[in-house]
Amino acid sequence: LYELMFRQMLELELSADSLEQAERSFGQLVERVEDADAAGLIRATAPVDVAQQLWNALHGGVSLELAGVSFSQDPERTFAAMIDTFLAGLATR
Repeated sequence: LYELMFRQMLELELSADSLEQAERSFGQLVERVEDADAAGLIRATAPVDVAQQLWNALHGGVSLELAGVSFSQDPERTFAAMIDTFLAGLATR
């Protein structure tokens, strides 16, 4: 399913409805970033940019995992640490 949604979709001609749904889905991530910013959990002066960065990091990690590319002894721990590092970079100071 991941392969179809994020790799093969580049080869498909998506309908206007599909593109609209994709934008709504990403919009939900932007809203969660805004919520975390409002709660003082992270600093997100540009929520769309932060959401895109988070999306990029997570999808990169998932793509590598699905491809079986890992040099770590504990890929799950490494993935969790990547998320922690990302969020630490957004921490309010």
